[in-house]
Amino acid sequence: MGLSEILGIVTVILLLVTIILQILGRKKSDIGEIITLLKRTAEEQRNGVQKQIANGATEQFERFGVIQKSIQDTLSENRKEVNQQLAEFQQQMGTQLMAIQKAGADSNEQIRRTITNSLQTNREEQNNQLHTFGEQVDNRLSSIQRANTENIEKINITLATKIKLVAKN
Repeated sequence: MGLSEILGIVTVILLLVTIILQILGRKKSDIGEIITLLKRTAEEQRNGVQKQIANGATEQFERFGVIQKSIQDTLSENRKEVNQQLAEFQQQMGTQLMAIQKAGADSNEQIRRTITNSLQTNREEQNNQLHTFGEQVDNRLSSIQRANTENIEKINITLATKIKLVAKN
């Protein structure tokens, strides 16, 4: 209930009391005293209501201050908690990144070794194949050379025989 409503009710009550007193035929001086008393009572009630409103406002401001402090404390704690969680997350990410880098380096080293071994094996196989091919070529060339030598000897024998025949004739 607001102050204006209370004052309205008090005023109505005062008017009723005044009317009742006049009806009962009290003396004018008594009515004046009653009006003065009613005015004083109304003034006291108005002052009391104003004090209650002022106290209520002060109390509300104090409650608001407490709530504001509580909110600020909660926000500060939340900020600290979030910062701590971010630091932990950053540390975890750093650790995971280092683990990934190490795994990548290990994997790359293993791939390098595998490729090196494969290349060395291929080189050895190619060298063996080239050596075998070279031996085959040498054997073939030797075989051709022997065949050529035999053919040349046959030709020489044939020529020598024909030269002797020509010389006899």
